[in-house]
Amino acid sequence: MKKIFALTLAMALMLALFGCAAPGSTADTNQNSPAQTDTKANDGEKMTVKLGVTMGVTGNLAASTEQFITGIETALKHLDEDDALKNYKIELSVEDDQSDITQTVTNANKLAYKTCVDVVAGPTSATYAMSIVDILEGEKIPMIPGSWTPSLTHSGYEYVIRCCPNDITSANTMMSYLVEERGYKNIALLYLNSEQGSTGLDYGNDALSQYGMSYAIAESWSSGDTDMSGQILKISAIEPEAVVVWGGTAAEMSIALEQLKQYLDPSVQICASTMAGQPSVATLLDPACLTGVVYFTGWNPDSTDDYSKRFHDDFVQLHETNTEPSDVGARGYDAMMILAAALNSLDGYDVANDDFREKLNDAMHHVQVEGLQGAYAFDETGDGLENCILVEIQADGSHMSIYG
Repeated sequence: MKKIFALTLAMALMLALFGCAAPGSTADTNQNSPAQTDTKANDGEKMTVKLGVTMGVTGNLAASTEQFITGIETALKHLDEDDALKNYKIELSVEDDQSDITQTVTNANKLAYKTCVDVVAGPTSATYAMSIVDILEGEKIPMIPGSWTPSLTHSGYEYVIRCCPNDITSANTMMSYLVEERGYKNIALLYLNSEQGSTGLDYGNDALSQYGMSYAIAESWSSGDTDMSGQILKISAIEPEAVVVWGGTAAEMSIALEQLKQYLDPSVQICASTMAGQPSVATLLDPACLTGVVYFTGWNPDSTDDYSKRFHDDFVQLHETNTEPSDVGARGYDAMMILAAALNSLDGYDVANDDFREKLNDAMHHVQVEGLQGAYAFDETGDGLENCILVEIQADGSHMSIYG
């Protein structure tokens, strides 16, 4: 954390010498930029809104990053085809953090102080998103994270607008299913020991407390672990009815699911966070290791409604390896639908105005949008979805919505 703070401070000092001037100010490096006005632009040209993303294009988070960015690109394609943005065009800048949190912070400073973005989408990882939220908040840059961690919207931040459900919702939904629907009383947890995984411990126990229960046992792994058999054998010893796996990369989730299938009785219900439904996990596992796994998500990749089908078909076409979309792709798509609705509500307010980001942030907090993951209506915290769904992976690899 000291290293991250030092990088943030160094970039702030650089801003004083070389950074972005406020749009429309006399210190703007573009001497032909318009002066600040109180009215919308009227030159007939669509104004450019700068969108930044810092995520792991390379490294162990690359598959999730490609999902999120392809979701954004699919949305931008649809907005263009539908001529849905009347006064603005969105310019996307992607910075590769190489799946390294220190680089994420460096990139966030670059986006804020050099690229001078108006809004940031992502990251989707809780730890990475939390590492940059203070930077963006300090510069009044709206952030649309694709992470479920409640800390982003329940810590007093004013410039955060989430494009997916949160882990309070996922925990309540998962425990309602396990306790009310299945009647289980002996539930175990295996989780990543970080911000991303610890939400499963904290909010899972909160949800279980409504039934006078708590996890029968909770075991954790550390980032990068390649063997979880020790933790799983401890879980197996209490003969659980269900085990919930929470957090981790595709590789870590794959190890957890494979070893749970190996060491637990086949009757034990295995549940998981949204990573279990990612195509990158399916490529690492024998199908038998995924069959019957129930995971929470904002969107079922096998949805057949027209909205989802258009997204699916164009996503596959745009994806570098023609991979099927997951809910991470849906998060990127919904982020752009939220942004587009907010921009249209501004009625052409000039991006050169000093308070453009503030106006945009306020607009995003007040829009109502029908997204792939549901109908967004934001509260004061920046959360817009009240529900999520549970999906069960079938023997043929298909995904069936079963609850929520």
